[in-house]
Amino acid sequence: MSELAPIYRRFLPPPPPKNKINASRELIYSLPNELKIKIYKEYLEPEIYYSIYQDAIKNIESKKLKICVLRPIIPMLLSKPNAVQYICKKCYYFRTVYDKHKTKNEKYFENLGNGDSFALSILMYIYH
Repeated sequence: MSELAPIYRRFLPPPPPKNKINASRELIYSLPNELKIKIYKEYLEPEIYYSIYQDAIKNIESKKLKICVLRPIIPMLLSKPNAVQYICKKCYYFRTVYDKHKTKNEKYFENLGNGDSFALSILMYIYH
């Protein structure tokens, strides 16, 4: 194995210099707080909420069309406009249900509340 190590190293990118990593951290720490908050809210937060949404969708209960996992996160997602926009770009089913429920103010399931109908509609699109 040690004879092959130089061959493998040839295909791997070199590790970043340690001074560059420390310089990047110092640069990030030196940014004004307003800029750090803006970066977080526009780029990092939507990805975090998308991950939470994906975890809820992939849950075994969601696959059984039970809204107990997805339903509690719907208000949290809808309260974050950047997250809604990001999830709509990445997930066709979420965008379709969002347009129907929030933009057109209609529901797929008339006998359910808005949040329950929203969550169940997404699950029905994905798993039915």
